[in-house]
Amino acid sequence: QRGEERERLFDVWFQLERARKEKFDMRGLTVTPYLEGKEVTRLELSLGLSEREEDIVGLLEYDHQLFKADTTAQMLEDYFTLLALMVADPKRSLSSFSLTSEAENEQVRSGFLDNLEL
Repeated sequence: QRGEERERLFDVWFQLERARKEKFDMRGLTVTPYLEGKEVTRLELSLGLSEREEDIVGLLEYDHQLFKADTTAQMLEDYFTLLALMVADPKRSLSSFSLTSEAENEQVRSGFLDNLEL
């Protein structure tokens, strides 16, 4: 096996930064938050989320040679759908959620059966 050869499809990075809750207060001193610069790890797909006052903001970066914009947009849509399903029923097992509709499942099944050689 050559040094550069890999067995995985692509590398993925997910990061969630939680908001700091402590308050820095010193009489007579004005403090302005400084967002520290971080070296960006260039992977094939990375999603970074940061908790803010009332929001969660994020950045999705991807290798344009591996993914199309509409593919990554669909990934984000699926992620948001999964989060909404989990919030709606937090006691449900993660493996029981599906991002495809029954019509989509049937389309895949029929397409598979159509291509089977019997």
